[in-house]
Amino acid sequence: MKKYITIFFLIPNLILVSVIYFLLNQDVLNISCVFYSYIRPSFFTAFLTAGSFMLSLLATVLFTFSSKFFDDKLYIDNYKTLKKDFPKIGNLYAPLIRLGKVFIVCVGSCIITSISQTTLGFIKSNLSISICVSLACVSFFLILFLLYHFAKNLMNWFSLLEDKGSKL
Repeated sequence: MKKYITIFFLIPNLILVSVIYFLLNQDVLNISCVFYSYIRPSFFTAFLTAGSFMLSLLATVLFTFSSKFFDDKLYIDNYKTLKKDFPKIGNLYAPLIRLGKVFIVCVGSCIITSISQTTLGFIKSNLSISICVSLACVSFFLILFLLYHFAKNLMNWFSLLEDKGSKL
């Protein structure tokens, strides 16, 4: 879990804060008046909604994938066959565990981003703008990364359903 947080949340935030802070200090980027009046409130609402929605989906999605896909006899048989050919394949539930970890990091990132808009967002400085904007960017890309993992699991599930349908 620490690896996921470091790779997908902390490192990109540090890089983005540095770049945005540099651009704001060099007067290359001047978004302060727009940020405080228009962007900050929208970021707060958007990421609070996204984080809450994903938090409510978390248990439902993971339970559904577990019971309908990963506990399926055909999936388990395919896994055993692959395990014989490729012994370094991880746990039977590795994709589900990975999806759960990405979900948790994404929910946390959205809620942290939302809170930062109402705490750091009221401080009138280039550093606070840099932090708030970088948190929003990283949270947005984490949402896209979550969608990618979700789509991969859905495609595997659909492939399993096609295999089941062709064997009937």
